[in-house]
Amino acid sequence: MMTSPEVPVIRKLEELSFRTWPPRETGRIGNWVVGATDGFTRRANSAHALGDPGLPLETAVDALEAWHRARGIAPCVKICPASPPGLDALLESCGWEVRTPATVMTLDLTGSVTTGIVLPSVDSVPSSAWLSLSASWEGRSPCSVSHHAALLSRIPRPGIVTFEEVGIPCASGVCALDGRDAFLYDLVVDPARRGGGFGRSLTRGMLAWAASLGATRAVLQVLDTNAVARGLYESLGFEAHHGYHYRQAPGSCGTQGC
Repeated sequence: MMTSPEVPVIRKLEELSFRTWPPRETGRIGNWVVGATDGFTRRANSAHALGDPGLPLETAVDALEAWHRARGIAPCVKICPASPPGLDALLESCGWEVRTPATVMTLDLTGSVTTGIVLPSVDSVPSSAWLSLSASWEGRSPCSVSHHAALLSRIPRPGIVTFEEVGIPCASGVCALDGRDAFLYDLVVDPARRGGGFGRSLTRGMLAWAASLGATRAVLQVLDTNAVARGLYESLGFEAHHGYHYRQAPGSCGTQGC
C-alpha cells in the first residue's frame, strides 16, 4: 500500500505534539508510544499509534489496553491520518467510543504576522497563582493543579504566558518551543472577560514571543466543537492541517481535553 505524501508530515507534527506535552510514564508497542499521566488530559494518557506496532493490530490493541488498565487509567488511542490503516475501524467494531475530535492548525511565522506586537509576561515556571487561575478558568478541579504543574515541568522549553490589563490577569496560555516550532497549549480567558478580545491579544502575544526566540512555525490543536476558538485562529492566519480523534475503551470514565 502506498503512503500518502502527507503522512510523513502529519507524523512529524504528531511526534512534535507528543514531545511538547510529555506523559509522566511511557511504554512502547513497536513504533507506538503509550503514555500515562495519572489521568490528566487525554493527550498524556493515550497511545500515539503512529506506524507499525510490530504485532497484529488486535494483539497490539490488547497490549495497550492492558498497559493502561494496569495503571488505572482509561485505555485510549489517538487516531490520525498517520495511524495504521484499519485501526480506527477495528476499535469501532470493538465498541471503543470516539472522544474529542479536534484539528491541528499551523501558521507560518516568517512573515509580518507578529510585527509590532507587545510581548506578554512570560515565565519559565508556572506560579501557584497562574496554575490556580488556569484551573479555575478551564473549569478543572483544584486537585488537577499538581498534575498540571508536574506536566509543565517536563516540557523542555516552556513559556508560561499571562496577558494582563492594568495589572489584572485576563488570559493565560503555554507555548512549548521545540527547535523552530512553537506549540501553543492551554489558551484560556477569564470567563468573566470572554468576548472582549483578550483571547486574540493573548494568542498574538504568544506568537510574537515565540517568533522573537526564532520560531518559524506555530502549531495548536482546537476541538471541533469550539467554533469560536477556531474562528479566532483562522482570523490570525492559522490553517487546518489535519484532524484527529481519540478512541476510548467502552465503560471508561476517562480523561478530558484534546
